[in-house]
Amino acid sequence: QDPHGTMRLVVDNGGGEVKAARVSEEVDHRDADLKVAPVVLPHCTAKSRAEKKFFVADGLETAVDLASLYIRRPHERGYIVNWDVEQDVWQRMCHKDVLGIKPAETSLLVTESLFTPNEMRDNLDEFIFEELGFQRYCCAASPLLALVDHKFWDPSSGFSATGCGVVVDSGFSFTHIVPFYEGRIVHKACKRIDVGGKVMTNLLKETLSSRQWNMMDETVLVNAIKERLSFVSQDLEQDLKLAKQRGRANHVRRLYSLPTGVAGQDRLGHVIQGDEASARSSSASPMKRQKLEDGARADSKGAQRAEEECVLEVCNERFTIPEVLFTPRMIGLPQSGIPLAIKSSIQHFDPQLHPLMYNTVLAVGGNALIQGFNTRLQAELRSLAPSDLHVSVPAGPQPANLAAWRGGVRLVAAGALESAWVTKQEYEERGHQVCRSRFKEIENVVCQIQGPRDKTEGRR
Repeated sequence: QDPHGTMRLVVDNGGGEVKAARVSEEVDHRDADLKVAPVVLPHCTAKSRAEKKFFVADGLETAVDLASLYIRRPHERGYIVNWDVEQDVWQRMCHKDVLGIKPAETSLLVTESLFTPNEMRDNLDEFIFEELGFQRYCCAASPLLALVDHKFWDPSSGFSATGCGVVVDSGFSFTHIVPFYEGRIVHKACKRIDVGGKVMTNLLKETLSSRQWNMMDETVLVNAIKERLSFVSQDLEQDLKLAKQRGRANHVRRLYSLPTGVAGQDRLGHVIQGDEASARSSSASPMKRQKLEDGARADSKGAQRAEEECVLEVCNERFTIPEVLFTPRMIGLPQSGIPLAIKSSIQHFDPQLHPLMYNTVLAVGGNALIQGFNTRLQAELRSLAPSDLHVSVPAGPQPANLAAWRGGVRLVAAGALESAWVTKQEYEERGHQVCRSRFKEIENVVCQIQGPRDKTEGRR
């Protein structure tokens, strides 16, 4: 609880997932590895055409027939446009079975997308205070909070010391390149790339459907396959050659056992590993349905248990799908990839600041979790930056997709937002303007807050 006697809640309101948790007094904001984990909920509702059921947020995990789901999301292109779906998800999040939050007794810190129009910000104010009834509320851009988290797990970096660096926020709906000068976002130098996790999932659906089976209705399943099997190629040409090899010489190919649709079994399928994968690779094509039979003499009871298993072959899709982050033109988007966008953003600054900007490029968001992402980004930036400048893309000790949420937890646990909170009473008296002016204080807070004096202190 905070000094006002209210519960404190931090919510990273992402396009694909909502990350939320209450902040207790036991949370040590100086710890490099926070000992608190959020509740992660799918940010959507779904209606099953087959089961005649309606699912909200984590209720989606109980759905069996994934192909029959009609999914609705509140976000479009990174901004909230469907407030009915948003209310359903938030009410589920506050339910006693999830977080057990009473909004009238809770102070809320929530993230927002960069460049959110004021009209949409006003809608969020109304949603928080009028629809949900939170006692106090504060809103901050995700890259700002990611910088706060970085200050505590790497207090000795140039970014932490000077406030000059670049945050690459690559999530569900978009990728933002966000440069900072003295701890403040330089908006005129920010870049947006219209590629995120949603685009990659849709591209994978189309690719698999054109090569093997029709999976255009399998959004949830294909997203799981993408997250489990994708990696960023360090040498695209070499990996394409390797993917053409046959048999065990092909180290890229993976076999994925698709779910059977039977309740009680793995609803998202699984990657076939080890000896089983080798045996299947050397047998008939995995693009065909393979029958698992107990034998020709099986009795009728055994025959009923025999199932037809679908095995999906995933080969060069593993790395060609994430490649769109670095080369959007391959899918027809007339935009630069992440490395070129970073260079273009840094060019807005005086050349004397370029060493500080290249020194720390912080990658956050769900796409930063893809295997090889940081390594590839650093390699390409190294080739683009002047040879005398140091280039670094550091990886933190905790998952990059939770960076903004952890930064918010640190600010709330430190009690650093007292000048930025807006109460429901203030909102009712002064309207949206008090929110717009008060939330600007968060940049001042981020500039002033300091991480531990050394890494030893941060680990305590």
